[in-house]
Amino acid sequence: MQSNNKNILFLGPYRQNDGWGLAARDYVRSLLTTGHNIHCQPVYMSNNISPAQEIESDILASENNTLQTYDIVIQNVLPEMVCKTHLYNIGLFYIENDNFFSDTIFNLNLLDEIWVSSNMERNSLLSAGIKTPIKVIGHPVVTKPHNKSSSNISLPKLYNDYYKFYFIGEHIQRKNIKDTILAFNLEFDTTEKVALIIKTSIPGFDEQTANEILIKESVNIKQKIRFKQSFHKELFITNRLTNDQLINLHALCDCFVTTSYAEAMCRPAAEALCMGNPVIISKGIGLAEYVSDDDKFLIESYKQPVLLNNPQEMGALDIYNANEQWSIPCINSIREQMRLAYNKKHKININNNKYTKQFSIQNIGKAICEAIA
Repeated sequence: MQSNNKNILFLGPYRQNDGWGLAARDYVRSLLTTGHNIHCQPVYMSNNISPAQEIESDILASENNTLQTYDIVIQNVLPEMVCKTHLYNIGLFYIENDNFFSDTIFNLNLLDEIWVSSNMERNSLLSAGIKTPIKVIGHPVVTKPHNKSSSNISLPKLYNDYYKFYFIGEHIQRKNIKDTILAFNLEFDTTEKVALIIKTSIPGFDEQTANEILIKESVNIKQKIRFKQSFHKELFITNRLTNDQLINLHALCDCFVTTSYAEAMCRPAAEALCMGNPVIISKGIGLAEYVSDDDKFLIESYKQPVLLNNPQEMGALDIYNANEQWSIPCINSIREQMRLAYNKKHKININNNKYTKQFSIQNIGKAICEAIA
């Protein structure tokens, strides 16, 4: 326990059923290990809300832990939502791009302190001219299923002896699933026992429609290849999976791959490492600095302006503009790294306990203690 307990108000999207929500919940759980007095209240940045039964009881209890006074407020929100209070203000953010220049980003100078999960994010903010002190505290990840009876999923028997590449994440421009599909089909023939499994969802579409859209996109990609007539059929999983089922999916697969244009930490990739799977990631992802060379396959990438396919989706938010840059992965490099992972499939032995400890609730809680001492 802390000898000088502080009263901390945490504001974040922990009731959302998305990457933001999962990360916020695990940060709250890390805070709860510190011995400080924690009161959390939800903010909502999407309509994708988790069922109450999927939110841990200790988090729900901290919602009711109303305190008479507060010393610190942790604002786990978008930069445009930052506000200056009479308390000590800490911003908890996930930074994905470089070369920021906007009124929204300069809101961060209203804070007393900023927390990010990687040095890549810290450097992006420093280069943008942010003057607020910035601390790197890491990112908590929980991979142990809470309810094993709800985590049972299975894959087609066809894949039993296949090497299974896989991806988990939303079907949005930034995640760049199309290049994963393209590189996989360029590199591997149907004579090779290898599969690509994609767990995704498309905002605004039900699971059946999403599956139909993905199949059509895959067909279009394969038609452009032209020099091949036969291809592996990707497995698209578009139905909703619980957090425990997602962990089970990691256990059933072999190598996580993401060809995202931009990421802070990439939670599913960190989960993969905790489950003993190697990862194929871009050099522009914050997670890369946490992973041993033998456990990762790095995709070459190059900086390009952030040009959104659907800019209207950002509304009045002034970040994600073309002054910023994100990292575009090289398709030939994706192919090369997939081939390397496949060729080394019997030689990779990841110490998953190292990553489980590194990203644990307790370890990040310790980093938080040091940050607010």
